[in-house]
Amino acid sequence: MPTPSTTPAAPASLQLALSRHARQWHGADGAGYVELIGWDVSKRLADPVRLTWRGDQASAFWSAHQQDLRAGRVLYIGHGPLHARDSHFEARVTSCTLAPLPPSHIKHLERVRQEQAGSATHHQPTTETQA
Repeated sequence: MPTPSTTPAAPASLQLALSRHARQWHGADGAGYVELIGWDVSKRLADPVRLTWRGDQASAFWSAHQQDLRAGRVLYIGHGPLHARDSHFEARVTSCTLAPLPPSHIKHLERVRQEQAGSATHHQPTTETQA
């Protein structure tokens, strides 16, 4: 008869598409928190997912990527056990990284930058004065 494994289970993971901007705050104990709300990209979970990340890693991630944590951005999330609530799932984050942007998004950003650079050079004010 096989003996039960004593190896702890690895944390679960998912790809989360943010449905709103992430938010950050500090608890009464001074610990930093980051809240991530979105949808499971794989669609294994039909309801929204609300994830809370606490601690120095969360604060450092927020400081480094705050501008990227907007609706639509996909994140790779490691998390603890999911808990079903009234209309969503909740869990604690154990790790988080930004998923690469899709090629279509990168192409769009490049086009926007080119248009901005082009309009900046065409609309330079002239400093000449007529005599």
